[in-house]
Amino acid sequence: MRVGILDYEAHLIEQGLLDRQEVTSAREHAAREGLQLVDAIVALGLISEGESYAALADATGLPLVSLDNVAVSELALRLVPERLARRHLVVPLSVDNGTLTYASCRVLDIDAERDLSFASGRTAKGVLAPRSAVLTALDRYYQKLRELERIADRLRSVRATTDTALFDSTDTAAASPVVDFCNQLIVRAVEVGASDVHLELTTEGASVRYRICGVLEPIMTLPASASHPVSNRFKIMAQADI
Repeated sequence: MRVGILDYEAHLIEQGLLDRQEVTSAREHAAREGLQLVDAIVALGLISEGESYAALADATGLPLVSLDNVAVSELALRLVPERLARRHLVVPLSVDNGTLTYASCRVLDIDAERDLSFASGRTAKGVLAPRSAVLTALDRYYQKLRELERIADRLRSVRATTDTALFDSTDTAAASPVVDFCNQLIVRAVEVGASDVHLELTTEGASVRYRICGVLEPIMTLPASASHPVSNRFKIMAQADI
């Protein structure tokens, strides 16, 4: 997202939201505190965050989205690591063919487009969202994504000599990590609209992929010690007509 900050400053003055002295003060505060001008204005209490970002959207022509009402694709989240998303303050929203759409509060962050394109293998396209909404969305969506990763970590840490030990769930309060993992894998597949789940076994382990709109998208890899129990679990579910 590439815009000139002077367009935003001029728009604030033309719309009567701020006078020139207030814009100058906000610019100095932004430089001192390492903030964007759009956030410095809010920090100084000159106008609300909603007004500040609405003015930025008007000045730049970028869509302003409310992340409370946007359906976020889990595939988009998986294509952008959490650390990268938090570094650039971006929320991956959707994947459409060769384009990754994301929301950002930093309209001048050219590095974000470059890094997101590199990480996802897609062309990155940004829309605008208020900073507070981006921070809230990052905590909400990446926390949900970590559920499957935590189960996968538990699965990797299991040291069992037989598949039976891995599948032992006689204690209903603590289900088998394999059962948990496979269940969550299917739940996530349904949520992202995948038509099927692919588990490809190799000598090194297994790769898990979802088929979405006819394309196999990589989800995660599993070590050899976990891949066969997971494969066996899927076979059991298939025999049970699940």
